[in-house]
Amino acid sequence: MKRVAVAFLSLILALSLAGLCRAEDKETDRADKIKQAQEGLTTLDYYKGEATGKMNPETRAAIKEFQKKEMDMKMPGGVLSEKTCDMISQKSDEKKAKAKEGDKSAVDKAKEKVDEGKSKVEGEAGKVKTGLDLAK
Repeated sequence: MKRVAVAFLSLILALSLAGLCRAEDKETDRADKIKQAQEGLTTLDYYKGEATGKMNPETRAAIKEFQKKEMDMKMPGGVLSEKTCDMISQKSDEKKAKAKEGDKSAVDKAKEKVDEGKSKVEGEAGKVKTGLDLAK
């Protein structure tokens, strides 16, 4: 009978520990989602704080503002749902892509200016060379 009781208690202890591990995993996943949302909201200029992974009043206010403006919610709750997370990620990625395109076009414009300058220098060099050839 003692063996059955010990086995039963061991089983309960093992299940309890497994439940604690899963709870810790869920908490880690939630913290990661909050941190990703904070980073995305920072990119989108809704959040000014540090990406800590902890839900704070500033994060909740940023989520509410995002939901109101970007998701057309009339009464945003500031809840970080899966849909809100996905939308923050999507909008943040779009803004980053546009910024990269802007950087690329700025580089292209700079290259064009360099090429223009190069053409002018080559043209002036040709005039000088022609002048030297005529002087011979």
